[in-house]
Amino acid sequence: MLGEIDLGEKSLEDILKWINKLEEDLLSDPSLLSKYLEFKEIKEEAESSGLGEFLLDLRHVKEKSFHELVYIYEKRVFELLLANAEKKYPSLTRFSGAKHDKLQSDFKALDKQVLKLNQLRILEVVKKQIKEKLMFEDEPRLLKKLGQQKRPKVPIRQAIKETKDLFFNLKPCWMMSPLTISQYCPPDASLFDVVIFDEASQVRPADSIGAIFRGEQIIIVGDPRQLPPTNFFQTIAQDEKNDQDEDSIEIEESIIDEVLSKAYNIEQIPLKWHYRSKSEDLFAFASHNIYPDLNLITFPNPKEKDNYDELSRPLGIKRILIEDGIYDRGKTRTNQKEADTVAELIVEHYKKYSTDKSNPSYLSLGVIAFSSAQEDAILNTLIKKLKDVPELESILEDKDEESFFVKNLETVQGDERDHIIISVGYGPDYSGKLTSNFGPLNSEGGYRRLNVAITRAKRHLIIVNSFNPRSINLNTIQKGPQLLLKYLRYAEEGKKVLFENTAIEGSKEKKRFNSPFEEEVYKRLTEKGLEIRTHIGCSGYKLDMAVVNPKNPDSYLFAIECDGRTYYNTFSARDRERLRHEILEDRGWKTVRIWSKDWMKNSQREINKIIDLYNSFVQKEEEAELAADWEMNLDDL
Repeated sequence: MLGEIDLGEKSLEDILKWINKLEEDLLSDPSLLSKYLEFKEIKEEAESSGLGEFLLDLRHVKEKSFHELVYIYEKRVFELLLANAEKKYPSLTRFSGAKHDKLQSDFKALDKQVLKLNQLRILEVVKKQIKEKLMFEDEPRLLKKLGQQKRPKVPIRQAIKETKDLFFNLKPCWMMSPLTISQYCPPDASLFDVVIFDEASQVRPADSIGAIFRGEQIIIVGDPRQLPPTNFFQTIAQDEKNDQDEDSIEIEESIIDEVLSKAYNIEQIPLKWHYRSKSEDLFAFASHNIYPDLNLITFPNPKEKDNYDELSRPLGIKRILIEDGIYDRGKTRTNQKEADTVAELIVEHYKKYSTDKSNPSYLSLGVIAFSSAQEDAILNTLIKKLKDVPELESILEDKDEESFFVKNLETVQGDERDHIIISVGYGPDYSGKLTSNFGPLNSEGGYRRLNVAITRAKRHLIIVNSFNPRSINLNTIQKGPQLLLKYLRYAEEGKKVLFENTAIEGSKEKKRFNSPFEEEVYKRLTEKGLEIRTHIGCSGYKLDMAVVNPKNPDSYLFAIECDGRTYYNTFSARDRERLRHEILEDRGWKTVRIWSKDWMKNSQREINKIIDLYNSFVQKEEEAELAADWEMNLDDL
């Protein structure tokens, strides 16, 4: 391109040579003049934008580096932005990852301490109120007199009214059903400071009015996508022999439906975290198919297959297919083969995990049937089977919290157990005919019943059924049965079912990053030979990346978190610094964090930290494998 010359520093001979050279260049390529004028225009624009010094520095750039000019420029811009940020926020210059980790540790301990102190503070307030009320003798004397009577002459409602102040200070928190409140509490407006409706999706508006009237503030807690009020029990009582009794259940409106449909001016706060399930597999299906708009947060496991906890107890979902299962349509409406299998699974469970709740291996168990008929079949079969194992009969008598149960879809909401067994029951009849009739699931809102059933397990779920879900055309049935068939496939085939007809978000080959910082960390670690997978999980929360165990490609040695979007978008310090990490540790994760400021100061030191951690984990894996081999050899001897 046409060059430039400073006339003030050159001799006349040099200037003439320069002019002759320009003439030769223009004769050989006339377009050079227009290119030169374009260059001059760009140069002047750059200089007016403050890039003159940068252009002068380019004179020292070697020719082979010209293709990196954009990156050189961006690096300088980011350096200046960082310098400006450090000037504006001096604490950035003093940041140290080690010091911040210590600060996090102190915060975790103090946060737990604050919660305990708050409990004690509330107790002290209540004690003080009780002491003050006992100073007045009328109400305590009356309450004591009523308590001494075998048959109180004053109705409970009247007794509460006459000793109201003392009653509510002695017992400031009451738990009762909405109808019980109306029955026993005087009809005083604002009798309670706060009334909380739990499992409100099952509360009819008419039943809630008495409680609402007695509360100064109302909190409605419930899930409109779980089981609504129904006429189930009335229908069963009216006609126990009617084969359609569970297929024609009428959905009734709940207080949640009333509030949402009428658009009352009530603040709505969705609960975003799901941490009941110890395995993400247990809730991932509901998250994707029933709550796709809420972007719920679940937590992944450090193993993708053959998931077990530290005591070798199973986690996740398993499907058992009863190939010769028969649904006795039109008669008993039961599937005896499934009932036999479920009863065997129950006995096997308690032989393996003990009936003693103080035993460390103990796991609670619940059984859910898709119909009341199948519920009875399972219970009757279990009672017969327990005659051969009388030591397990205590499970039927246990009525404590977390005790064993057998229930149907209509009665299980609110329950949760470590292990859940589900019996579908419906399937081919004696002639081999398979219909798409799945009882309550076919009714309006049937998917809500399925949602309740598949989200009761905390650790492990086994679903037992008697047909191939691919044998029914999804396009010909309602949402409830559609989701059941898809769930059966999910239990068999895994998370890939969630991403059908969508971008394969869960693919191991697909790499996703929230920031160039994460991408740079990934690049540097893979160059060192580590296998890294990104965006671990299948919910609104994903681990940035995790290091694959070279001894088991379906498990991870540890997770790597960067202080990127996931970190700074977390709502509170408690969520960000304590709760999330506690849940991950409970799932079995080991985590290490790379702070971006530490990375900018000395990225190689951070890489070495990860490599050292990787080598130590690999060594532990090898030692454990060697110890297992020795133990196996000793057993053989």
